[in-house]
Amino acid sequence: LLAAAPATSPAVGPAQRRLADLEMELADQRTAEGAAPDYRAAITQYQAWLARNPKADGRDSVLYQLARAQEQGGDLNTALTTLDGLVAAHPLSPHRDEAEFRRGELLFSARRWADAEAAYSTVLQGGAGNPWLDRALYMQGWSRYRLGRWDDALQSLFSVLDLKLGRSGGDSLSRADQELVDDSLRVTALSLEQLQGAAAIAPHVQGERRRGYAWRVHETLAQLYQRQGRARDASDAWQRFAQAQPLSRQAALARQRVVQIHDAAGFSALALQARRDFVLAHAPDGDWARAQPTGDAQAQGWWREFVDTLAQHHHARAQRDRSAADVDEAQRWYRLALQHIDDTHRGERGFALAELLFDAGRFDAALQASDAAAYGADGHARRADAAYTGLLALQRLADSADAGSFALNNPDRSYAVELAAELGFLAPVLVARTPPPDQTAVAVGSDVRATFSEPVTGVQTSSFTLRYADTGA
Repeated sequence: LLAAAPATSPAVGPAQRRLADLEMELADQRTAEGAAPDYRAAITQYQAWLARNPKADGRDSVLYQLARAQEQGGDLNTALTTLDGLVAAHPLSPHRDEAEFRRGELLFSARRWADAEAAYSTVLQGGAGNPWLDRALYMQGWSRYRLGRWDDALQSLFSVLDLKLGRSGGDSLSRADQELVDDSLRVTALSLEQLQGAAAIAPHVQGERRRGYAWRVHETLAQLYQRQGRARDASDAWQRFAQAQPLSRQAALARQRVVQIHDAAGFSALALQARRDFVLAHAPDGDWARAQPTGDAQAQGWWREFVDTLAQHHHARAQRDRSAADVDEAQRWYRLALQHIDDTHRGERGFALAELLFDAGRFDAALQASDAAAYGADGHARRADAAYTGLLALQRLADSADAGSFALNNPDRSYAVELAAELGFLAPVLVARTPPPDQTAVAVGSDVRATFSEPVTGVQTSSFTLRYADTGA
């Protein structure tokens, strides 16, 4: 038709346009099948149509297709020139937003960051319903990052996250949208790194929508720092999240990550402090636990592990250094664990507490802890050891004061006095006497009646040598 028809025929224009489109489709098909991109035939036909129709309607569409063919064919500079002409000559074209977006991509590839940022900003003027909005925001953020405008970049990138995570939390994203979110988070972390790190997050997290996904920003920044070997900065990213949202479900995860990071870096003192922070913030009867709609078994497991670690650490230090402060700390964590943990290790914790207090010379408290560990309802492997520690504590108490007075003043423990004597820990002790030791105005020749903890022999008129009635020892 093109060869036979006169150049002035009205059929030539539509035929040439149709031929150009067919060449374009054929080139796309061949490229998809693995052939090398070859769009020369399509380019030739589009250029011929434009030359024949300098004032025809639809020139913007043909320019758009021509630029695409040039770009697909690898002639990026020429494609950019064509797109420049399209947006300059047809500012109201329905292809304008996509043309500006593609201009931005080509300019970005050419490292012309400022021009790219301007192109993406033009796309964003399209407003709601613009299909290029989210991608343009992301690339605008990238361009601003390249320009060193990091805070401006964060404004663009948080806008992308608002669109994709602000409502559903990202639970049902398409694969393309998930990739966009991941890329946006990555550039967000890079921008934050250039500012004040995690401290720069808070000004951009205003309102519940952003608070709902802020933990992902902290997570991505922490992961960036970890890849760089910057353990302290990584832990700071997690700590700041836990401080900003202490009642959120992810706060426990954040604090656990701080422990992990310090452990991996060999920062034992910081790891211990992180465990302490976790235990205090996530106690089973604390504000965080009450704020959770359902229990968090994983967080509960971390809490049990960390409170035991704290108790054992300070117990070991107390044994080594004889430090009263470490005794107090170990006692604090043992008692907290006994208050909230009811598992198969409960008795062992009770015994460890009794042992700690005995070694520290706190015999009365050791006796109480031993009683609970030895005679409590739960059976455990250290029950006999706890009973033995209790008897030793009782012996020390009796040695430091009159054993009979101790028995009189502690009637609930008289069984222990008797048991200690029976096992040979104590000599028979006075459990009652008449008149009592604090009575005054007693006649010199008055009789004194004494009751001991067990049968004894060897009593004489004014003095006696006590012996076990059954063994004579």
